[in-house]
Amino acid sequence: MQREPGPTRQARQAALVEHIRELWYPRHDGAWLKAALLDEVLDASLREALAAAGSDPQARLAVHRQIVQAFIAVFFRDNTSEDSRWGDFMDASWEPRVGDEPQRCIDAVLAGAAERIAEIEDEEAAARAAAEAGGYLHALGQPALAGLMIDLPALREWFTHGLWEGVEPTWWAPAPDEYGPPEPAIVGVSDELVAILWLP
Repeated sequence: MQREPGPTRQARQAALVEHIRELWYPRHDGAWLKAALLDEVLDASLREALAAAGSDPQARLAVHRQIVQAFIAVFFRDNTSEDSRWGDFMDASWEPRVGDEPQRCIDAVLAGAAERIAEIEDEEAAARAAAEAGGYLHALGQPALAGLMIDLPALREWFTHGLWEGVEPTWWAPAPDEYGPPEPAIVGVSDELVAILWLP
């Protein structure tokens, strides 16, 4: 019997983008990941610019920079909370990152998230121990991070491999401004999608 063909690359990407979109994240105590198919981000002028860039790497890089701004301006604004650093990201100068720079950015985001999560879990463990000793364990509510996306290895896998399906995206991070280095954030752009990983 002939096996049914599996989902196409584009279908797998679309399914993962949708799954990521449905996740709930800690408000300020973890890393956030958002992604969109490029068709959701491009307007007519960006489509024309991308087509005109062809295989010219510098021209494509220039268009990808515009895609980052368009993604932040609309999709990011509409799919994150009101205090999600949208204004900071809109004002930022997004610069390409190459070599080991993208990995360092990703590591910084996830390390910061891990530290925040550990602090909350340590505080809750201490409170739980005190409640157990005091006989009021039943009065404690749900853990603060219950039901929220704090699986940092999964976020790393999706953002570095799963979303891109073997295609190397261009990577972008906000440049330092007059106030110093920004909080860690990084955007990836390919011909199929755009995604951002950041520390809220």
